[in-house]
Amino acid sequence: MIRMVILAGLKLTFAGLAIGVCSTLALARGMATFIYGIPAINPVTFLGVPVFMLAITFTACVFPAWKAAQIDPVDALRQQ
Repeated sequence: MIRMVILAGLKLTFAGLAIGVCSTLALARGMATFIYGIPAINPVTFLGVPVFMLAITFTACVFPAWKAAQIDPVDALRQQ
C-alpha cells in the first residue's frame, strides 16, 4: 500500500522533472545572452534541483501513506 502511493507520486515527479529539465535545456541557450558571468548550463543546478525535488516528493508521499496504512480499513469505513 505504501509502496503504491510512493510510486504514484514519484511517477508524476519524474514526468514533471523530465519535462522541466528538457525545456530548461532548450531555453538555456536563448537565455544565455541575458545573463552575464553565469554559464547557461550549470551542472550543479541541473543535478541539485531534481534531487532536491525527488527528496521533497518522497517525503511528502511517505508520511501520509504511512499514517494511512496504520488505520484499520474496517474502522475507517465504520466512521463514515
